[in-house]
Order: sequence, then structure tokens, then C-alpha cells
Amino acid sequence: MAFSRRFTAAALLASTLSIQAAAVDVEIPVSAVTSEIESDWTSVYYGRTPLLLGNDGTAGSGGWLAWNVDSATPLTQVHAETPGRRTKVVTTIHGRDDDNKSTGLAVSIGQPDSVLRAWELPDFEEVESARTTVLGDWSALCSWKSPSGADYVYLFGKKEAKVFLVRKDDDEDDYEDSKFVEIQTFPLPVEASGCATAPSLRKMFVSADDDKDVYVFDLAESTADPTISKTGEAADDVTGVAVYVSNTTNVDYLFVAMDDTVAVYAPPFNLLGNLKLVGYEDIEIQGLAIYQGSTSKYASGVLTYAIESDDITGFGVSSLDGAIQQLGLQVNTKYDPSRESNKPSPICSSCSNNGFCTQVSRGVECSCFAGWQGKTCSTYTCEDNCSGNGQCVGPNQCKCNAGWGGLHCSFVVVQPVAETDANGGDGDDPAIWISPSDRSQSRIITTTKSEQGAGLGVFDLSGKLLQTIAAGEPNNVDVIYNFQAGPRKIDLAYAACRDDNTLCLFEITANGTLTTIPGGSQPTPPDYEVYGSCTYRSPTTQKQYLFVNEKSAKYLQYELTATEDGTLTTTLLAGGQGTSEEASFKLVPLERILGADVVSQLGLLDEVDSEWDPRA
Repeated sequence: MAFSRRFTAAALLASTLSIQAAAVDVEIPVSAVTSEIESDWTSVYYGRTPLLLGNDGTAGSGGWLAWNVDSATPLTQVHAETPGRRTKVVTTIHGRDDDNKSTGLAVSIGQPDSVLRAWELPDFEEVESARTTVLGDWSALCSWKSPSGADYVYLFGKKEAKVFLVRKDDDEDDYEDSKFVEIQTFPLPVEASGCATAPSLRKMFVSADDDKDVYVFDLAESTADPTISKTGEAADDVTGVAVYVSNTTNVDYLFVAMDDTVAVYAPPFNLLGNLKLVGYEDIEIQGLAIYQGSTSKYASGVLTYAIESDDITGFGVSSLDGAIQQLGLQVNTKYDPSRESNKPSPICSSCSNNGFCTQVSRGVECSCFAGWQGKTCSTYTCEDNCSGNGQCVGPNQCKCNAGWGGLHCSFVVVQPVAETDANGGDGDDPAIWISPSDRSQSRIITTTKSEQGAGLGVFDLSGKLLQTIAAGEPNNVDVIYNFQAGPRKIDLAYAACRDDNTLCLFEITANGTLTTIPGGSQPTPPDYEVYGSCTYRSPTTQKQYLFVNEKSAKYLQYELTATEDGTLTTTLLAGGQGTSEEASFKLVPLERILGADVVSQLGLLDEVDSEWDPRA
């Protein structure tokens, strides 16, 4: 995560330069940390008590929490919105009530249910009217207060972003009955893992995993897609971005995090210095935020972050006292994120308050929010007309017909007939092993990829847990049938194990339980971080292949073989860059499952073959 010097709007538009050589290096200690927690993302709230907000990514008990910034290690927890709210992200919105007291919102989206929620601050009461389902895998979340005083939320996912207006009740300054109104969806060149709002510049900075580049786009009350450009390249992969607001018009400072270092930049993207975090061994930080107000403990504010080291996994804060001055920046503790400029709102009644209004020679021209259409944005509509499988009952709100559900009623709903016993924390894609002797004795093989209970589980077809076996945080699992291991033909379970970045293989016995096998842990290249995996057997050569990829979309292909005594071995054959950040190669096995002639014609099976034999 890195720091910046001064940015002017004009300079940022032209900024494509890399980090400059001359810079000041400053060591800043980790001032305080929380108790142990699975951490990714931080935000801050400016109230009577300065708050650090952070996510809890734990599968069973996850959610988001808040701590008093001014407390000592372990930071004093003041609120926990758990369990059942596991999330990657949380952000804050600031405002003032009728008595000019601090108010605002905490905003987060749950991973289990994809519901965007808001809680009124500082009392942490959920605003139930704000609940909005936004299907997807979301990885970054930031807010922006426009010059008109309207609050917007930017939700970033897989190469796209959604924008929501926070609509309050008429003539109300608090957020008690506010709602999220979808404005637009626009494409991104990357999957964002970090974002930061520069209010003076009216710009949003965005970073991505395994990427040195920092991206930027203009913030505007508009339905037009913003132009996204690269503003600069950091010295290493960026793990978070934050903005320090100056007291000079059109000047903000950019902070960019990289492992244990935060760099500071001036326009156009000139490095002023590096803040190196010290106090723990092998520090790695991400999810950067800045509280730049003066507190009783930190006169110049603090830097907040998710931290992982040999000693702690959680959240941390570092004092900015002295660091800002050593970098040659002007301290601005008077910054107030609730301040409004009170410019006229572009949302008007002429557009039914469902769009932005532009004055033209013949009157008002409307740009309608998502889900609205017509000259005055008075008619609601639904994307794809609910896929023809439901009724449009509101702006992009479908009431699906029986048997249909999901995004725009586009999915056939299959009701479960059984549920597996609870096992472990964070589960992932399962596989089904088909018994060669009695199909009713087939098994469901699952993974637990969280540290707690990491490994594989085996269930019968009624969902009863039969076995667990330890493995290093496996992600998805696949089954290999009839593999020649020395003198034997065996079935195998294969998964990529994140704990030690290996290819994990287990033998599946005749009764469907798992057992270790010689050569069952195969290495990947140094610094390669495994993510997804799958298998493929060539129908021509009968050679067995293992595929694995990392989040950057770099994939590896191995041939799986065995020695004469049955010890498994792998040979790296190929590797390359995929076309998406999370390429999982799930299409590769289709040739084996459906047949080469079917896949080559992009066809599908006409009917289910209940006699299909995966060993044939």
C-alpha cells in the first residue's frame, strides 16, 4: 500500500509515469493491533469515538466488527455484526443530523446471501429498508459524497462495478429509513481488490490483486460509463490504496500498500517516500484506510490495515505522527468527511426522481437510473424481461415463476432432497465418486479450505458424514477414475492445496473412503499461489493431466504418472496466462465427460444417461 504527495486533477489525467527514484524512507511502528481475526479490509468512522471497521472472513462466524482506534493492544471491540454476515468488505458513509451531530452508515455485503446492508452509525442499528440483493462475488467497496451532498456506494466485482445512490427520506438528515437505489453497472479492466475515494479530485482509485498498476476514473453524478485509465505503476504488487485529503483545493495524496511498505505519491505519480511498517516479523498488510483526524492518542491520525505476520493475523493501526511531516506533507486533521458543498442536485422531479436531469434548450433531458425508462424515467423495467420466466414488479425486480430463480429468473431452481452434516468452516466445490459395484454406495467428497478443519470430507448420499482427512486448505476437488498406479488401477481425489501450494491427491478405496498414497503431495514452482484446479484425461492417448491456476490467471498443466511401485509423480508440461482473473478451467474436463465429438460441436446431451460409466 503506498502514499502519495500532491495530486492535481489536471496532472492526474495525464499520469502514466512510474515511481521516481528519489524518495524518503520512514519507519513507522505498528502502534496497536486487534485480537486474532481473519482480516482483509478496513474502513474508518469519524465520530465522538474514532472507529476502525474491519471484516471477519471466517466462514462460520464471519461478518464485520468495529474497534476504538484510541485503545491499546488488543484494540477495544465496540461492536460485532456476526455471525452469518461473512464478508470481504465494509465501508462507511458520513453525515450530520438535525442537531449537527455525527451520523452515518456502515455498509457491507454478505457473501452467503449477496445482500447489501447498512447500519446507522454510531448506534449500529440495521437499516432494514436498505436491504438489497446484489448477486455476485464482490471484492471492493467504497463510498463517495458528491458536491450535491448525495451519498453513493461503489461495489466492485469481477471486472464490473455497480453504483448505488443512498436515498434518504424526504427532508430527513439521518439515515434511519434510507434505501439503496441502483444507478448503473459499468465494466472494469480488472477485478478490483482495493479502492479509495479522492473527494477533492472527484476521483476513484482502484487496485487489483497481483498487479502493480493503479487505476483511476472520474466520479460524477451520471449514468455514463466512466473512462478508466492507468495512473501509475508501483514498485511491487499493490495490496491496497487509500487517500489523505489535504487542506488545499484539488489536492489529495495517494497511499499505496505493498507487503510491509506504504508508498506516498505526488503528481503525476512521483514517489515522495516509503513508510515501512516495523514491530513484527514478516509483516504483510492490505485493505488500507486512513483516519486523519486528531485523537487523544494520535495527534496526526492513523493508518489502518489488515495485517498478517509471524505473530498476529488481524487488524492494526500505525500513528502518522511525524511520518506525514517527514514526507514533506502538510498535516490536515480538520478534514471532515461529512462536509457538503450543497451544490444543486442533478436528480429532479422532472425525471420522476429516477434519473439525472440535464437542462437543454427544449427543457430537461433525463438519464434514467438502472431499471427505469421513458422520457421522464417513470416506467420501471427489468433486464431481459425476467428471461421470460417471471413478472417485472419493480426496477430490475423480478417475481419469478415457480421453478425459476436467480439473476433475472434465468436459473432453473432445483430443490434439495438432502443436506450434508455440518463439517468444518469454509467449504467449496464438491465432487461425487460413483461406486463401481453399487451406485447407492457412491460418495460425496467435499473440501474445507479454511484453516480450521482444513481437509476433505466424505459423505454418503443421504448426507451423513463418514470420514474427514486432513489436507492443506484444499479448494475444489475432482475425481480421477481408473488411474494406473503401478500394478493397480485406482481412483483418486485431486485438489489444489493453498496452505503449502501443492497438488494434493488421495486414493479412493473400494468403499469410497480416502487414504493417503505415496506421492500424494506434488509441488508447484516457487512463489506460485494455487487457486483453482481440475483434471483431464485424453481420449486419444489416455494420458492423465492435472491443471491448476492462481488468481492472476496463470495456469499450469501437469502430466500425472506413477512409478512401477505405484508412487505418484507429476511432470510440468505447460503454463500460461488465462483470459480472466479467476480462470478455473472447468471447461477442460467437458471433453472427457461429454465426449470429444459433442464438445467440438458445442452441443449438449439430449438426455441424462443413468448408466454412464466414468471408468469406461
